[in-house]
Amino acid sequence: GSSDLSDTLNDFVIEDSRKHSISGLINIIGVKYTTAVSVAEEVLKKLNPTSRDRKLIDNPKLAGGEINNLSEFKTKIHKKFEEKINNPEEIDSLLNNYGSESIKIFNLVDDWNFNKALVKAKTIFSVREEMAVSLSDIVLRRTDIGTSEKPVDSDLKFIADVMSSELDWSEEKKPQ
Repeated sequence: GSSDLSDTLNDFVIEDSRKHSISGLINIIGVKYTTAVSVAEEVLKKLNPTSRDRKLIDNPKLAGGEINNLSEFKTKIHKKFEEKINNPEEIDSLLNNYGSESIKIFNLVDDWNFNKALVKAKTIFSVREEMAVSLSDIVLRRTDIGTSEKPVDSDLKFIADVMSSELDWSEEKKPQ
């Protein structure tokens, strides 16, 4: 192998700390949760070029990708929740964004008569399952709440209140 492993691959950097007189330490900077396995495989290739065909996971799937037949899955979910959610597009949006994980979101709804029930459920899911720790995590990255337009202040306050409860925030910590 190369004596200098420093390299830029896609959006991450592999840095061999030997150039800083530290033996046996490799830094990997910029790794995303969804690409960590492929990054690890790239690092192994750099460390041991004979392992080029070795995969860490035989059939990698993202969370929510455990669906064998998408149309059957969508039909099943629509039948189960169409009486609770009057808008079929909202169900499709959840299925498209969360896949099989959407069932967890539906199960988090505690009051289907509440008009922000799905916003609350998506917020709780994002905190519990996706490690969201800030309001911007929820609005800009984990949900589609901030996708098409700026959310109204009352919606942002509602999401912050739900996060506050989930993360045990003090009033000082909660975004205003």
